Amino acid sequence: MASTTLSLPAAATINDLSFTYALGAPPIFDGFSWTVAPGESWAIIGSSGCGKSTLLYLLAGLRQPTAGQVLVAGHPVPRPRASTGLILQNHGLLPWATVWENAALGVRIGHQYARKTTPIGEPRPYPPVLPLEAVDRWLDRLGIAALRDKYPGQISGGQQQRVAIARTLVLSPALLLLDEPFSALDAVTREDLQDLLVALHRETGVTTILVTHNVEEAAATSEKILVLATPPNRCATIVLNPGAGAPGYRATADFLRVNTELRTRLNERAA
Repeated sequence: MASTTLSLPAAATINDLSFTYALGAPPIFDGFSWTVAPGESWAIIGSSGCGKSTLLYLLAGLRQPTAGQVLVAGHPVPRPRASTGLILQNHGLLPWATVWENAALGVRIGHQYARKTTPIGEPRPYPPVLPLEAVDRWLDRLGIAALRDKYPGQISGGQQQRVAIARTLVLSPALLLLDEPFSALDAVTREDLQDLLVALHRETGVTTILVTHNVEEAAATSEKILVLATPPNRCATIVLNPGAGAPGYRATADFLRVNTELRTRLNERAA
């Protein structure tokens, strides 16, 4: 089994955030604040165009706020950094590289930047220097070790997503961001990977934020759920879901109750 994360889970804090895509355009966020404690598991849901992915990309350093603060582990995020892992819907695998080579990409980059230094107190943007054997451990943990010499075009969508997860978790991120990673998969594979996400969160303790448009997925995987509204978003509507990930949770009355509450909140916030 792969070892647990080497990084301490990171807090994420958004203070008085405003964001708009273009000058004069209506804001997606306007004075919005939200806090994620270290080690928590969150889902973000809402209708299309409400800002779910935008919020994730702000946390990843791929976008910058128009005003306000976005902090991860107490630091601003002016650019992407290796201590934040991002998993996308389309996997992002190199088609000409094998499963092992794709999973090892970040580790190899870390070796290239081994001598780079970062000012004291600032997060290191480069991947950590880790042994290549860590890649093998994660492929084994995710059940895809036998596929190590295959190419992405030779494996299923679910297997490709496992490769993307391995590539991310091998770097021991302090914050794991997932942007609708299972939405293109069939129902059985999707549920299997939802359960895997819960198990990995419990094993590693990494702070996890999942963007999804699927109410059942949010309720099955995440202990706290942020419901976004039709923009502009000015306040955080939060649904607590402490039973998420418990064995058999999908068959319980609590799961049904959370699903009902989420749908009610979505309808209210879309009005």
